[in-house]
Amino acid sequence: MADEKGKQATTPSQEGGEQVAFPEGNLSKDAGEHTPSPDKSVSQAATPQQEHKTSLWRAVLLLAVATAGVAVLSEVLVGSIEPVTEALHWRPSFVGLVFIPLIGGLPEYFNTISMALDKRMNMVLAASAGSSIQIALLMAPILVLVSLVMPKRLDLVFSVVELAVLGLATFLFGEITKDGELVWLEGFLLILLYTMMGATIFLFGS
Repeated sequence: MADEKGKQATTPSQEGGEQVAFPEGNLSKDAGEHTPSPDKSVSQAATPQQEHKTSLWRAVLLLAVATAGVAVLSEVLVGSIEPVTEALHWRPSFVGLVFIPLIGGLPEYFNTISMALDKRMNMVLAASAGSSIQIALLMAPILVLVSLVMPKRLDLVFSVVELAVLGLATFLFGEITKDGELVWLEGFLLILLYTMMGATIFLFGS
């Protein structure tokens, strides 16, 4: 027993021929402490991948639920707005071009405001223009094509006033935002333009 406890590992000194003795038990203990276990390192490497997969599926599930909720709420909004517009004698063009987009786009407005507060103006301009482009170049043509197999067809027929207002709004928005910056005066001009567009459609729309 005494001989086993007294066993020591000797290593040559770097400066001379002397040997420095270390307890053999301490060396094996330290080596066991500082050497990571292969199973433990593999499990630590696999944990971030598992968390990434879980968060991805969770995000996809939340997106699907949110999309279904928006579809249901949109249907409720359209169904409840028709009696109101008939009672107030609002023009269909004003309801379709101004009122419904104004109410339905509230979540997007809050998102855009939060990005503007973070001074991400490029994202603000891209989101603002991208939403309109998506509706005009993607959703509207899809609805027209789908309506071909429906009992009632959807035709995109605009009056001269509506085309003039939309064309002017598109031109001015492009001229104001082409430098990628937006100051308070330009923002005020855009709000004034939107107000004028809404008033024109309300008075002279179809």
